[in-house]
Amino acid sequence: MISNSINTLFMIYKVTIEETVSQAFDIEAESIEDAYNTAIANYKKGILVVEAGECTYRQIQVQDINNGECTE
Repeated sequence: MISNSINTLFMIYKVTIEETVSQAFDIEAESIEDAYNTAIANYKKGILVVEAGECTYRQIQVQDINNGECTE
């Protein structure tokens, strides 16, 4: 517990924030399978990199570190 200047006790909570971002890339390929395989290979090589941008999903969870209670 932490107390502030007026002696109010505060608990410490662990807050976890998860975000998903997305970005579209144009790939020239002979087929949809070829485009998929090229995308995977270029992603693994660091050629296709998703930049910080439009957040498509966000979840925030708070956990009481003393008893493990969590928000959904």
